[in-house]
Amino acid sequence: MQRDMQDMRSEIARLKASAAEMADHEQSEDETPRCSKTKRKRANMYILCKKNAKLTDDQLTVKECLRKLTKKEMQNLTGIKKNPFPIHRDPDEISDEEIEAPDGQPTTTRMPIEWPEDVNSIVNHAVIQRAALLVYREQTDQATRTISIVLPFTQQDVEELAKVTFRSWKKGWRLQRDLNAKERRLAQVTMLRRQGRQRTLKEQRETAVEQFKKDHEGIDPTCLLKTPWMSEAVSDLSSGSDQAKITHQRRLAEAAGRTLQDILDGMKILEKRSLSWRSHTVTAVFEELDHNRRKALRKKKKNVNTIPRYDLGRVKTQHPSAETPKIFPFMISRRWYKENEAETLTEDWPGTRKRNPDGFSTSGTETSDEDIEPRSLRPRVDRSPTVGPIEVPRVETASPVSNEEQPPNAAEE
Repeated sequence: MQRDMQDMRSEIARLKASAAEMADHEQSEDETPRCSKTKRKRANMYILCKKNAKLTDDQLTVKECLRKLTKKEMQNLTGIKKNPFPIHRDPDEISDEEIEAPDGQPTTTRMPIEWPEDVNSIVNHAVIQRAALLVYREQTDQATRTISIVLPFTQQDVEELAKVTFRSWKKGWRLQRDLNAKERRLAQVTMLRRQGRQRTLKEQRETAVEQFKKDHEGIDPTCLLKTPWMSEAVSDLSSGSDQAKITHQRRLAEAAGRTLQDILDGMKILEKRSLSWRSHTVTAVFEELDHNRRKALRKKKKNVNTIPRYDLGRVKTQHPSAETPKIFPFMISRRWYKENEAETLTEDWPGTRKRNPDGFSTSGTETSDEDIEPRSLRPRVDRSPTVGPIEVPRVETASPVSNEEQPPNAAEE
């Protein structure tokens, strides 16, 4: 009996010890996962498409190459052509055959697109994901890689670039169906193209600055080379009725010795519009820069493809907007200023600088009808027949001008 009691006490003690040991073990197990379950930093999903990321020049190059490759792959998968929704076409005139590229995959294997949906729809996301995967595999395989710069990027980077392409397509699709948005976009595109031509004209004249400085005792005309101060080159009227636009195109065609049908078939002919507020001196300097640039090109025997420009006598009479740089006093035509003084005092007028740059001066008085002209340039300005007489821009009848005498086009319309 006593022995049984002893055995029972021993068993109870053993069980208590075992229970205590299990409790310690469970506590240890509870603590260990807490340590191991510490949140790990999520691996970077993006390298080239991070928000606000400062990319190197090589990274920007690789990113642009991937974007182009992804766009081409999406075209191959869907059969969509390069510009499926041209902004100048009526949506009712665009057929499915015109949207689909003739060199795409067979119709039976093309992946569909849901235009009303966004990038996250099942159908659209399938196209994006498939195109990204194909490009990622190709450009991460040493045997098939076509991008010469080897930099790390992720599949998510390529997917983001594919989404950019889809959003661009959808924007065109939406513009075709929203007439107001389409008109706004057309106006924006026209403005950007005109600014592009002005910018290219400025850059071309910059190449002739050094020769000008040699010819004029170091006088630097760079101060005149601002994009908004260049003449405009337009291919069509930005406003007006359809009949007015057709009439304008017919006048351009006649000036070029062509027909209206030539322009309608795609021939590019531009109208040159000078700025009426520019002074006699500015016109003379620009003419000399153009002459020097053409002369240098002939000496190098370079043949520059150009789009012909013709002056139809439509001088741009609007005064400079508030967005343009402040104008030097010698740049303003005195005659124009007298005729537009009331308008130039509005808030839109950008104003004039207090001083002229070195080498340029304002001559004459307020009673003079002559344009403002720097005395320092008068003896040195080239007045040869090649450059043309120095005079205030005036309305002339349209006359053909050779391609050689015109600056090349900056942005094709």
